[in-house]
Amino acid sequence: MTGKRFGRLRVLTYAGRIRERRTLLWLCQCDCGERRVAPYPELRNGQVTSCGCRHKTHGQSNSVEYQTWYSMRNRCFDPKCRSYKFYGGRGITICDRWLGPKGFVNFFADMGRRPKGKSIDRINVNGNYEPGNCRWATNHIQSLNKRNSKANKPAASPQADIANFTGVEEPF
Repeated sequence: MTGKRFGRLRVLTYAGRIRERRTLLWLCQCDCGERRVAPYPELRNGQVTSCGCRHKTHGQSNSVEYQTWYSMRNRCFDPKCRSYKFYGGRGITICDRWLGPKGFVNFFADMGRRPKGKSIDRINVNGNYEPGNCRWATNHIQSLNKRNSKANKPAASPQADIANFTGVEEPF
């Protein structure tokens, strides 16, 4: 059994038995680094596959910030997600700090609470999701910050640039 893998757990050594159940116990190490003792039947049938790290919570699983982080991950990594072609399909990804077991905690530390009426926005529309390129922005700001937005295309002339900035049409 030593060295065998069950999900995220790798068996380290024999840890005893439960006499009443006639069950062997094994000391395992999870991929996250934590150790736990697990009964063999639960390992074998897949009931135990980690130390519990996948179920540990930060207490915010129902928060809008968590939903934002979760949706961001889906857009970038899940080809079945409807928006994947606009994000992961274009090579947009998420920084390492916002991934992994502490990913959401780090995301929340960097971004803070979402202000009312705002959602996540990438400042550089072709850049990745990372602390220096993300902000909470209104729908109006986001509508100006799109790949097909005039604001992201070079102006034809200085006059056109001024017209775009002021909203006054360029004289012909």
